[in-house]
Amino acid sequence: LALIGLGALLPVTAGEAPRDTLSLPQAVGLASVVLVFIALCVRPGRTGRGASGRGLRYATASGVASGVASALTQTLTVALAGSHAPGAALVSWRTVIVAVLVAVFAVSGLLLAQSAYGSGLGAPLATLTLANPVAAAAIGIVLLDERFRGGPAGWALAAA
Repeated sequence: LALIGLGALLPVTAGEAPRDTLSLPQAVGLASVVLVFIALCVRPGRTGRGASGRGLRYATASGVASGVASALTQTLTVALAGSHAPGAALVSWRTVIVAVLVAVFAVSGLLLAQSAYGSGLGAPLATLTLANPVAAAAIGIVLLDERFRGGPAGWALAAA
């Protein structure tokens, strides 16, 4: 059902090719905030509903880490595509730092997902499946100036 819902959102959210990127301070700031969030989700001694609560916290952290990797990948891709202009450097400090952040969040998301699945597959998989696009969409709307094209019907579909 989660995949059907996400698939239904594509027609009202798909837009033109991305042009905006995160500045280096934005990327580092985003990474810092998300690392604190992940640390809060996975810290030892955190109370919850046993193994299932731990699995959901790890799945949430995994989904957010993967969503951040997606948003940073957009920045990296657009920056590299723009580097083919005459006189543009292929590799800049921003590109290198964002590439490292993409790798860190992608690997973290994978490892956190594997830890989440230790309590069972069902609830953690559903949580991760939803947290990933929600985090990526929130970053896109707040930091990358992306817009929801659906109008009132699209918002109703998103809510459903």
